[in-house]
Amino acid sequence: KGIEVIYLVDEMKVINKSLASARKEIDLEEASARLGALYEPERFPGAILRVEEPRTTALLFASGKVVIVGAQNIEEIDRTVFLLSELLNINATRERSSNRMGYRP
Repeated sequence: KGIEVIYLVDEMKVINKSLASARKEIDLEEASARLGALYEPERFPGAILRVEEPRTTALLFASGKVVIVGAQNIEEIDRTVFLLSELLNINATRERSSNRMGYRP
């Protein structure tokens, strides 16, 4: 007669994501070799770089676009953008950010 939805969520947190731009193409093979980013082009078109501090993940694309996820606040996003600029020798800038409520284990 009806559908009962049961949510088994212990904790809701704000999940921030941000889009940044390197303003030039990124050599994903080089980023993988130098930084230890996970790059398997047959599975995913971008390189996945896990940043330890702040604890974020950056998805790097050859076009120069970067998606940053996992930040707890805008300051962590800005620190990740700065770190990527230094590591990749690029002038990355944050283009836009959003946050939403979501489950984060």
